[in-house]
Order: sequence, then structure tokens, then C-alpha cells
Amino acid sequence: MSLCLYSFFSVLLRRESIFAVVISLIGYLFFWVLKWEWLRILVAKITNILLLVTGFGVQREEFTLVIGSMRFYITQECTYADWFFVTVPFIYKLLPAKNKIMWLILVALSLFVFNIGRIYFAIAMNILGDSWFIVHNCISHIFWLSSFGCIVFLWFQKQLYHGVKGVGSNNPSEVK
Repeated sequence: MSLCLYSFFSVLLRRESIFAVVISLIGYLFFWVLKWEWLRILVAKITNILLLVTGFGVQREEFTLVIGSMRFYITQECTYADWFFVTVPFIYKLLPAKNKIMWLILVALSLFVFNIGRIYFAIAMNILGDSWFIVHNCISHIFWLSSFGCIVFLWFQKQLYHGVKGVGSNNPSEVK
């Protein structure tokens, strides 16, 4: 156990680890500086289309979806842009060496598609009678924390074994 904690803290105190955490904090501040109105409108429009196609009578008022007497506001946090900016430094290190920008765009698009599904699921389940707290808040936060935790864990594993000869290398000259 103490060796595991020692390894964790030795990786945590490396320069690239501190740099990744600082870049994540800057990314989170960048998220709050911008209003993300274009992304909020896009999320609202696509969610509106999905709800209409699946038979829910919905009206859209810019960032608000109105279904009967219920109003669902698409806020800045509903875009999941904060999740993307916080995890970019960790994801970037895990990506293959070639085409990192393409991979980041792919991650952003995958996150966008997942996020639309998450919002649609939360609204549909709330309309059908489930608690908003459960279907939106709990499920969203569980995803956010678990996915961020997995990315950080994988990043720390890569940092831990970075530079150790023979670990993860196909080069026979590096194997002991």
C-alpha cells in the first residue's frame, strides 16, 4: 500500500503532472469566460428535434425547451464543454502520437453525441414522471466523475511507466 501511495505521489509531483493540472484549471476558467451561446443553441435545437421525432410536443424558445407546463433550460453546463476543457490535458497525453488534433475533435464529437443523448434521456424520463434530481443530476454527475476519474487514472498509469525500460516498449534494445 505504501509503495502504491509513493508511486502515486511521485507521479503527482512530476512537472508534467503539475502542468496538466494547471492547464485543466485554465481550461475550466476558459469555459466560464465564454458564454457558449452557439453551443447551447445547437444542443437545444438537436434535443428539440429528437423530442419532436419521438412524439413529445415540444416548443423551443432559444435556450429553453417547453413541454406542456414544464420548462427545461439549456444552461452553459449542459454543453459539457467544461468536461472537455478540464480533461484535454489528460486526454492529449493518452492519444497516439500522430493526428492528435483529429483525435481531440473525435473526442469532442463523441462527447457531444453522448451529451445530447444524456439530455434527451433526462428530459424524456422527467416527462414520464421520474425525478429530475435522479435522471439528470445524479446520472450526469456519476458519468462526469467516473469518466474523469478513469481518464486521470489512465494518465497516471502512463506517467508512472513512462521512462521505465521494457514496459510498454516493442523495441528489443530497451527490454532488459
